Amino acid sequence: MASVLGFYCPINTTYSTEYPCPAGTYNNLTHRTSLSDCEPCAGGYYCETDGLSEPTGLCDAGEIC
Repeated sequence: MASVLGFYCPINTTYSTEYPCPAGTYNNLTHRTSLSDCEPCAGGYYCETDGLSEPTGLCDAGEIC
């Protein structure tokens, strides 16, 4: 099973959107197989929800997010 953007697929995964990258991370590549393939959201950006293929957006000026 090949993963889709924002998700990863360990061995024996039933469907491609079964394992989303958790909030605070994202995955912009396919064929990822483990949670460690989800990238932490970079400084200055935030990743608000599960299953993101890119950060949600920029943090507001002066905010830590």
